[in-house]
Amino acid sequence: MFNIGFGELVLIGVIALVFIGPKQIPEVARVLGNFIRDIKRASNELQKQITLPSESVEKIKSDLTSRVQKVLDEKKDDPDGGAEESGENNNG
Repeated sequence: MFNIGFGELVLIGVIALVFIGPKQIPEVARVLGNFIRDIKRASNELQKQITLPSESVEKIKSDLTSRVQKVLDEKKDDPDGGAEESGENNNG
């Protein structure tokens, strides 16, 4: 996730040990773990909120495309274009 190697991890641990102290490291690690978990949850929730509407748009798009194709196929089968049914034929 962060592309941190073992050497970098040891360096971070030593710096934390110097600045935080050995007694508070477990508490700080727990708080940091909870913070990262909350960030991941928020990120996943945001991704779900973005993904679901796009899936709905794709479904609507495919549904609309199939309906338009159906209408075009019906028009192609009817050479008059449905003029008799709609009253557009002005022969008299």
